[in-house]
Amino acid sequence: MPAVLIRQLDALSKVMAVAPPGRSQVLLDQAAMIARVNECTVPEPADQADITARYQALLAHHAQASHPRPNGSG
Repeated sequence: MPAVLIRQLDALSKVMAVAPPGRSQVLLDQAAMIARVNECTVPEPADQADITARYQALLAHHAQASHPRPNGSG
């Protein structure tokens, strides 16, 4: 199960990279659901940490894409 959740988050990251800006919220909502499933159903702490790290990376990537640095340095 953890591998499936990780792959789902990876897929959402790829889709988010090419999706129109107006569609990112639905993708973020889906990612948040995956994060909640992780907390409720994955018993192994190391697996939970791996999934949480992927979720956090997705959020960071979205934040960076939403707020690019000035002068093209981001």
